[in-house]
Amino acid sequence: WCCHILASTTLYHHVGNGQVERFNGTLHNLLPTLPVSRKRDWHVCLPQVWYYYNTTLHQSTGESPFFLMFGREPRLPVDLLLIFPYTRAATLSFLVS
Repeated sequence: WCCHILASTTLYHHVGNGQVERFNGTLHNLLPTLPVSRKRDWHVCLPQVWYYYNTTLHQSTGESPFFLMFGREPRLPVDLLLIFPYTRAATLSFLVS
């Protein structure tokens, strides 16, 4: 009993976890957007595809998953060079403090 692990989904059953299956469908729709030269090694491009997904505004929430998770927009190295102002992040930090 003490070593029994409760699982919330059934292993190897494709309908066991709706959120994962929903994301897999979205990922499946994003992969054809890769350039022809990158389609053969699509697995190498997954970090960029995930970044795109996490920084895109979603219709259901009106926010990006990144913003909902961290309370700010992501910052890229180029943003530091351009000193791009983050008004939403500044507004959120002002409201919290």
